Amino acid sequence: MKKILFATDFSEASDNAFEYLKGFIGNHAVQVDLMHVYNLPVSSTAAVDSDILVAFMEEHKSKHRSILDKMQDSLHPDQRGVTHVISGVYPSTEIAEIAEDIETDLVVMAMRRHYSLLERILGTTTANAIQKSRTNVLAIPNGSKYEGITTVLLPTDAERASGFVEANEFALHRLVELWKLEDTPSFHILHVSEDEGVTVTYRDRPFAPLSFTVSHASSVHNGIIDFMRDRNMDMIAVNKVDRQFWERLFHSSMTRKLLYESRRPLLVYV
Repeated sequence: MKKILFATDFSEASDNAFEYLKGFIGNHAVQVDLMHVYNLPVSSTAAVDSDILVAFMEEHKSKHRSILDKMQDSLHPDQRGVTHVISGVYPSTEIAEIAEDIETDLVVMAMRRHYSLLERILGTTTANAIQKSRTNVLAIPNGSKYEGITTVLLPTDAERASGFVEANEFALHRLVELWKLEDTPSFHILHVSEDEGVTVTYRDRPFAPLSFTVSHASSVHNGIIDFMRDRNMDMIAVNKVDRQFWERLFHSSMTRKLLYESRRPLLVYV
């Protein structure tokens, strides 16, 4: 991994996510670009002279860039990348476009624990950025602390390891490539069957360092949550290529429990 884009709204959740990111990259020479998208309220600009408006926007831009510069100063010199301060109405679109323009390997964003009714209807910036982005996105729940990543859960609809690989082989290799920053964690592919039976795990399937587990529960949601808690998993990763599954997972009540109650980060990889 050579480049990371960190998008912030300067909230408490974003500050927490930035601390998580610093723990994640350690002292490795990974370029970290910082980005903030701001939007001036229409009511404050509609009746303003154009010259005054330009000066007003430059003042905001300068203020936001100063904050990003201070954040950059807290990184190792080899990690300090470019700061992007952009005026835009739709932050998720701006984030997705910048991520593609600079060819970043990973976008890192925060997820707050509480959302308003409007946000639940329209979707959050992070959720929308995941939808629009063509690169890997790591969403960090507020309160999540970096303590190393040794186990990553990959839930799937596939009932066999071979079926999972057929749909995900290229993405899986890219996923493993992400972890060259530290020791490769143990990846657990999990299929939950809604019937009775015993849990069976196949080691080094479909290839090392992955394992494939077939578990049984009253519901897929309960099975994933129980597996996460029993194995004390550090992260959940979902392949965006399998759009139907990851969208169902991401927008479900189960995912809210995973992200907000267990404080487990979510990686959507492509």
